[in-house]
Amino acid sequence: EMLKTKSNCGVTGIHPLFGPLATNLNKQVIVFCSGRDNYWTKFLKKLFKDNGATVVFIDSKKHDYQVAIIQALTHFINIAFIKTLQNEKLKLLNIYSAPIFRLQTILAGRVLGGNPELYVDLEMENSAFLKILAHSLKEVKKIASYIKKEIKRILLKVFKNQLFL
Repeated sequence: EMLKTKSNCGVTGIHPLFGPLATNLNKQVIVFCSGRDNYWTKFLKKLFKDNGATVVFIDSKKHDYQVAIIQALTHFINIAFIKTLQNEKLKLLNIYSAPIFRLQTILAGRVLGGNPELYVDLEMENSAFLKILAHSLKEVKKIASYIKKEIKRILLKVFKNQLFL
């Protein structure tokens, strides 16, 4: 969208891959999606690198596809997990919860504690996400069908990562 401007100004999308709790840029990753490089692109790249950040470059379409999986799908799954718990009106007792469940609730809590506008935009404004979501829902339905049909051998292969659905 930024490249659609008639201006000759520089255009670079910058995506920091760290949260607000980072106290400095040392070893933090910052993604640059170049459009029209100019002095400021080079300036920012140098500024970030001089402060210890790792700067990586990626095409904007590849970036959006990666974000659709890494962020939008992750947030979607966590929101669906929390909504399921809410709908089941599950009274959580730590005595019954396994470590993996506690980890999942921590992750989901982090999503719910974040910026809902950002998460909704990640899912609705990224055109690559609908395709990723369709693939994910297809996989969920396949796995659910193995459970419903009690096809243990295939489900075991899925868990052992020997069967790519």
